[in-house]
Amino acid sequence: MQESFPATVEEIVEKWDAVKKAEKPGRSDPFEGIPPHLPALALAQKSLDRAARSERSGSPERGGRPVAAVEVPDSEAALGDLLLAVVAGSREKGFDAERALRGAVRRYQGRDGEATKREGSDAVP
Repeated sequence: MQESFPATVEEIVEKWDAVKKAEKPGRSDPFEGIPPHLPALALAQKSLDRAARSERSGSPERGGRPVAAVEVPDSEAALGDLLLAVVAGSREKGFDAERALRGAVRRYQGRDGEATKREGSDAVP
């Protein structure tokens, strides 16, 4: 084994972040490069991950507005059931859960006006 091999997962993540930062030194937005056409749930998770990693690195980049985490179930199966129930409730009220989450992610990223300004609608940026 190499002497410089990371000993922990955290060290691996830190090295990965340093490599990515060196590849794109001009990047000032932690959300830059996230594919905008990801499904809303994947987009939300990726955005939260990027913001957390940006904050850990001590980067001056904006990390997104605060989000209050709610209590979640203790298993992925129960979490899936809860998410499905939220979508079902949204559907009953005539809401599009995908569009609602995508809008929330845009607001989190501080990009809530971009799609409207660009296309005059609630379109995906």
